[in-house]
Amino acid sequence: MKRILLIFFLIISVSFAARLRIISLSPLITEQVFLLGAENTLIGVTSYCRIPSSIKIEKIGNIVEINHEKIILLKPDFVLASDININSRLDRLTTANIKVYTIPEGKDFESICKSFLELARILNLTKRGETLVKEWEREYKLLKSEKTPLKKPKIFIVVGTKPLVTTGQNSFISAIVNTAGATNIVKEKLAYLRYSIEKILKEPPDLVLIVLPEEEAKEEKKVWNKFGIKTESVEPDIFSIATPPAFLKATEILSDILKKHKLK
Repeated sequence: MKRILLIFFLIISVSFAARLRIISLSPLITEQVFLLGAENTLIGVTSYCRIPSSIKIEKIGNIVEINHEKIILLKPDFVLASDININSRLDRLTTANIKVYTIPEGKDFESICKSFLELARILNLTKRGETLVKEWEREYKLLKSEKTPLKKPKIFIVVGTKPLVTTGQNSFISAIVNTAGATNIVKEKLAYLRYSIEKILKEPPDLVLIVLPEEEAKEEKKVWNKFGIKTESVEPDIFSIATPPAFLKATEILSDILKKHKLK
């Protein structure tokens, strides 16, 4: 009987969610909506959001410059925003009586899952969200149980060039590095900051992790290889979209890279 009631509750929840009309102002939130199976609620997304070509959804601008008038005309039930929309003049939407939910971007696995569950609650898909998070938490525990070296390998992360941009301790990628059993050599707390090669060469890392598109990554490898520093490039979409599955996949990829270079 309990099982029948649970199935009935899930069907009702999905039905309710399906009637919603929502707009996402963040690529991360859009990814999470798809993970919840609620993509049919989306009536507007940014030009940076990744959606299958088979799905037609209105574009309402980019991350910073959004088309407020178009959003108002679409008459959404509410708009979903994140930390990156801080300069998007969201007050113009609330003034037009459009509800805006701002969901913080997580910086580690626990906070990423917390944000995901908050989105699930807003979409009335709490049970589905909890089921997914339980499975991801199980996978996370397995990753954490792997033996880590007594002396953690030192990694420098490259996310931008000309100027050189890296990630500090309060970043999604830094949390991946820690979970994989390594350490980010940048001790600053900022999520992103400029850095100099000269500063890095004073105490070279064991590995430079390049999180850039393929062609840019090739050029960046040449820079570090001439100093005799090991490099590896990874897919930016996996290492920069802070969803629980991306975190787990990125951690596995980095763990394999460390093993490949005999750093783990």
